[in-house]
Amino acid sequence: MSNLLLADLAASGVKQIPSGYIRPISDRPNLSDVQISHDSIPLIDLHGLDGPSRSLVIKQISQACENDGFFQVKNHGIPEEMIGKITNIARQFFKLPESERLKTYSDDPTKTTRLSTSFNVNSEKISSWRDFLRLHCYPLEDYMHEWPCNPPSFRRDVAEYCTSIRGLVLRDTVIGPPEEMVDDDHPAVYRDFTYGEYYEKFWNRGLVKECCLDLFKASNE
Repeated sequence: MSNLLLADLAASGVKQIPSGYIRPISDRPNLSDVQISHDSIPLIDLHGLDGPSRSLVIKQISQACENDGFFQVKNHGIPEEMIGKITNIARQFFKLPESERLKTYSDDPTKTTRLSTSFNVNSEKISSWRDFLRLHCYPLEDYMHEWPCNPPSFRRDVAEYCTSIRGLVLRDTVIGPPEEMVDDDHPAVYRDFTYGEYYEKFWNRGLVKECCLDLFKASNE
């Protein structure tokens, strides 16, 4: 039986990267087309987000998104001890015997709990070099029974982590432009939508493209 997971493929002693993981040269990033910056990755301190420095923090986030496309955050409210615990339990899980890990394996992207590889192995021509464990967390009582029961503390530690970040990321949060930026002369390009709605349309689209924002364009008629 061929290896379902990248980690087990790598552990099998392969000497070179399989062709199914190699993108054509035309598909690879071209560094000559990228403006290289010697600056470090932007680090945003979220400590002042709810205080008098809120506008400054928002400006820093805006600049990082515009200039770099990504950023790091600190003082986000999740204790370092908890981050270390969840990182450790994840490492323990991926070090379990293959037979134990594969109990949660699935290539069905709609499953709420699944271990898989790449992104969507059923539709990809070229696979991504990664394995992942996807979990749904809320409501906890609806999904915890699906989670791996090994390592023994997995469910407890992950539930604690999920509870701690509940206030930071909400599936039902509405995404849309600030009201003060929209008027008759400057109509919104996209309508308001929730993360949950975006996620559902993303998967239903069949991964034809990496972005599905066009599905949320405002009619403005």
